[in-house]
Amino acid sequence: MGAAKGFRALDDLQRIRVPGIGTVQLTKTGTYSVNYEYTDASHRPPPTTTVLITGPDGVNVSLTPYGGRAFTYATDRRQGRTQFTFQVAHPGAYRVTTEGSPEVTVAIGPGGGLDFVPWLIGGLCVGIGGLLVGVVVLIVVTVGRAGSKRRMMR
Repeated sequence: MGAAKGFRALDDLQRIRVPGIGTVQLTKTGTYSVNYEYTDASHRPPPTTTVLITGPDGVNVSLTPYGGRAFTYATDRRQGRTQFTFQVAHPGAYRVTTEGSPEVTVAIGPGGGLDFVPWLIGGLCVGIGGLLVGVVVLIVVTVGRAGSKRRMMR
């Protein structure tokens, strides 16, 4: 369930083709990420692309380069890399202008690139926990049966 929620979050990103102009509806305050989606995003840097985001008040939004190790994602339908984050103080319609390689699609959504990771980790923990419980039950049953057979043979 956790991993599925994370992949749905990727599907819910709002996308603008490069080059192009589009509007994204940002409904909550907080941190948003700007991702570049292109083939082989987890193994190579993005093609040259420029993004300009203008807020509902007509002022350009300050984009902060995504720090640290590159956050990339890949599903059967999409591959992407988080390039920037920005803060939304006022929900509304944000105008996005892109220039550069038509190989890239700009995808914008809530979070700083790692928003779905807790759900993914939670799903993995549940799965691994279930596996460990199954192994413990198997050991207990096996040891119990072996002891039972020894008592019957006496």
